[in-house]
Amino acid sequence: MNKSSFVIDSNAFAINSNRTRVIENERNRIILNSGVEKLINYLEKKKSNNSQEFRDIFSSCISTRNISEDESDKLWQNGSFIDLLHKYACENVPTKDLKCIENNCAAYKDTKLPICNLTDLGIDFDWYYWDIENEDGRKEFSVGDNSVLNLESYNIKRILKECDSGLFNKWVRKISDSDYLLLLQEIKSCYRDKSLDFSDLQIQSLKLFRENKENYSLHDVLSTPRLLNSIFNFNNKFPIK
Repeated sequence: MNKSSFVIDSNAFAINSNRTRVIENERNRIILNSGVEKLINYLEKKKSNNSQEFRDIFSSCISTRNISEDESDKLWQNGSFIDLLHKYACENVPTKDLKCIENNCAAYKDTKLPICNLTDLGIDFDWYYWDIENEDGRKEFSVGDNSVLNLESYNIKRILKECDSGLFNKWVRKISDSDYLLLLQEIKSCYRDKSLDFSDLQIQSLKLFRENKENYSLHDVLSTPRLLNSIFNFNNKFPIK
């Protein structure tokens, strides 16, 4: 089918005279509807264990493009086939904990940090799970108004803004030194030429500073001369606005 990631072969299709195009008629609509119904029934059997086969077919569903207005003779394929695939995909987004949920409950993971799930940080979304996390090809079809899934995307900047500070602090204390350095790198990348805004009470409450395997918030640092001297004079990771 045009702009489809699926190869559909059937001798039952009614085609045009030069045998290059499936034409619009009731017969072809019924064939496509029936094909989608059978595919969905098959996916329902596979999604219970969130198998790789399910995710592979799911990928084909979200990478299948709608027919555009300038191809008016093919627009009928949207309602008979493509829209049905997209609807199923939006209602069955695979997650890391082997569930399939609606797209308004899932988020795209735009960080390499070891955050098992956003709910661990008090953010009410589950990560959308693909076999290769952060794969760029999935983002095209998953995030943004022109994507099929239109998922929320969370990088470290957004996580810092929306997380529960107590849960974040519990998480950051446990991460390794290498992951802590990754945290700093992602913060620098997200804020680029700017620094974290430590006038923000949320940012002030987060234990973003690390010294001798311990993590500290801005309040901790400012109230402890030893930390103030050590962190800001010799380890100036976070220039303050």
